[in-house]
Amino acid sequence: MLVNATTIKTLVNKLGLTELPAVKKLMFSNATGNISNVCELEMDLLKDDRFLSGANWGLVRNYLPEPVSYPLTARELESMDTLAEARRRLLEKERSSYWSQFRSGLLSARAVAQLDNNLSEFLDFQGKVPMTERSYLDDICTVGKLSEALKDIPFLKRYFSDKITVGYDASKAFVIAQQAMAKMVDSFVRELDDSGDLDKQQKTARLLKDEIRQNRLRGLQYIRNMHENYPEVTVVSKPKMPFALSSTTNVHLSRRCGEMAC
Repeated sequence: MLVNATTIKTLVNKLGLTELPAVKKLMFSNATGNISNVCELEMDLLKDDRFLSGANWGLVRNYLPEPVSYPLTARELESMDTLAEARRRLLEKERSSYWSQFRSGLLSARAVAQLDNNLSEFLDFQGKVPMTERSYLDDICTVGKLSEALKDIPFLKRYFSDKITVGYDASKAFVIAQQAMAKMVDSFVRELDDSGDLDKQQKTARLLKDEIRQNRLRGLQYIRNMHENYPEVTVVSKPKMPFALSSTTNVHLSRRCGEMAC
């Protein structure tokens, strides 16, 4: 109480932990401005409601949120990294896709834990590196030489089988997440880049889409290798599905179908 409580404010301010990046300042300014405009439009629509005609609209207006503006200095505008912030938001979208698949029974607990934990560490780069530079994917989505060498040992066969299943589930989830991210690129770039420079926005969007495309191809290659090297682990599913479901996924789906039937 005497040391931490009295020094923490000075410490976090000195370290710059309370300062907002220029991109976030712009995002907050745009967001609060949009909220204020939407509330004004909604109030104008409500005024036409005959049941609300007697309301004191002047008083109502006092309760509407005011836009919060974060003025940016010339130095902040110059150093603003729209590309890095767009990457960071896309990676957050990737994480939410993993958990959505897990809640739907399409991704095992081990696979989502490994993907999420490694993605959290990758997010520490704050979008400063391309989304394709993720060496941890090879550790999750492939079977290493050591695991391959242990597959014939009786009491380690279960470990080997689990490794393949997790790798296959993770590869599939990774591809699905990339597809979801690709749909958000244009809107993220427009929201983050307030310069009005259309050419710059298109260039940033193309770069991000190319990174996502490379990741998607990488994930599909993992899946293809699993099909070729370990066909006994994967099963044939309906043609409408973009890829086969793993044994773990089928267990989750069967369980959910049973719950729905009940």
